[in-house]
Amino acid sequence: MKGRRAVIIMALLAIVAVVCLLRFGGGPGYPAAEDPESADHMDVDDDADPPPDELPPIIPDDAVDRLSTFAWPVEPEYVPLVHDSFLVRSGARFIGDYPHNNGQMRLRHYVYITGRGHYGFDITARPDSPVKASAAGKVVSRGYSRSDASDTSDYGNFITIEHTGLMGYYDEYGEYQEYKVYTVYAHLNSIEVKKGAEVGKGDTIGVSGNTGGSRIPHVHFEIRIGANKSANTVDPLEVLPERDFSQMKANLTLEDGFKQSSINLYDSIMNEGWNFAVKVRAVRDIVVDRDSDVVIPEGAELNLIKRKGDAVTVEYNQRHIQCKEKDFEFTY
Repeated sequence: MKGRRAVIIMALLAIVAVVCLLRFGGGPGYPAAEDPESADHMDVDDDADPPPDELPPIIPDDAVDRLSTFAWPVEPEYVPLVHDSFLVRSGARFIGDYPHNNGQMRLRHYVYITGRGHYGFDITARPDSPVKASAAGKVVSRGYSRSDASDTSDYGNFITIEHTGLMGYYDEYGEYQEYKVYTVYAHLNSIEVKKGAEVGKGDTIGVSGNTGGSRIPHVHFEIRIGANKSANTVDPLEVLPERDFSQMKANLTLEDGFKQSSINLYDSIMNEGWNFAVKVRAVRDIVVDRDSDVVIPEGAELNLIKRKGDAVTVEYNQRHIQCKEKDFEFTY
């Protein structure tokens, strides 16, 4: 009896050993465990944004790729600013052949006055320019986003389109496995399609604008591969047809429909890069220090130093003074 029990125990131990070998040792069906510090798709800067909660797909080298068929959602007319580029410091380095984590970030956001990632490309456009679908697909979301989630945070009026038949691969059984692709169009003045609508490439889906976290009218454009998440975005300039930005307009005008504040801000970023100025104007007299009768007069134009919640820090008489955001309006 004892001999039979010993045989059973030995058999169970052997089974456990085989399972462990298969699970952790790279046996059939189980890839060998990776060292997260050395894996390419886990290379994240210590100072980067928090890594995404879900890794994007690892797309095989022989994947079917038809993204080159994408068209610009609005034809660019103006030289892009440093503020407009795809700038991401977290997540996978590449999704397929397209860069995601390029180790960069916005050093200053012109609305939030802080550094942050930018998961798309901004196309400066005249207000109310027609915005067109970059490829045929289905509208899976539309609406107004203020700060509901990182995946559409402060996008204002936005549209997300799901595209099929653009990317995938054939598995070992010869079956085609689809990677869904998504495009996002944000800061629109208006939306002209309904959720669930089927749209064709080049169909007008809305008009460009300045809604949400925007101060220069533009279309924020994203391409997401494999999942409708910021972690799955790729640099649109690696996909869209090449354009010679050096031949485009380097200034905005009132005649083209831009407000003076947008013109001033565009010029400031164009000339100063990340050292651009952000100006605000006091809309009323602001009492700073009752004991010394320090008052910021109505109409005073000041440098905006910091913004957090409903509070702003401005520079006045070589002092940094915290005030309420409602006491100012942006001038540029």
